[in-house]
This record gives sequence, C-alpha cells and structure tokens, in this order.
Amino acid sequence: MEPPTEDRIAQLLGDPACPRARGARVANVVPVLPFIAFARSRGVATGELEVAMDAYVERVGGQRQKVTDPWSWLPNLVRRVSGRLPSPSGDVWLLSGK
Repeated sequence: MEPPTEDRIAQLLGDPACPRARGARVANVVPVLPFIAFARSRGVATGELEVAMDAYVERVGGQRQKVTDPWSWLPNLVRRVSGRLPSPSGDVWLLSGK
C-alpha cells in the first residue's frame, strides 16, 4: 500500500472510476466513504487518507460538508420518537478547481 500523497490523491480524483455524488448539480462532489473504499481498491493506504484528503481539498479551495438525505426526516422522526438514534448523515468533499 502506498501513502496518500497529494499527487496520488490528484490521480485518484482524475480517475473516471472515482466515485461522485449522484444527483448533485455540481460534478465536483466526492462522497467520503466511497472515496476511501475506492482509494483502498487502488492500493492507497487509508490510515491517513481522510486527513490528507481534507488538507488537499482545503488547498484547492474546497471543503468537507455533512449531508443528510432529505427523505430521511420522517424515518428519523419515527426513530427518535421510539427512542432510537437517527440514521447517520454522510460526509462529502466539495471540490473547486478540480
């Protein structure tokens, strides 16, 4: 496994198979967990990948954003009323300049 260098991250983001958020109006939305799995499948060590990717995204003018499925509000309300935790939200990286 190779370390997650800035050059390697740029290669992964340029790969046509790189996961992108579906249905997003902006093409430069990369979901965190699918990207980590994608990087692992391409031989990148994932131990420091999130930290390296966060730094890379900030450097190119992007940000990490928490997202919640807009259709999950009713199931989450039912979960809260019944004493259970709501479904977790996901994180995405919003890239500008990539």
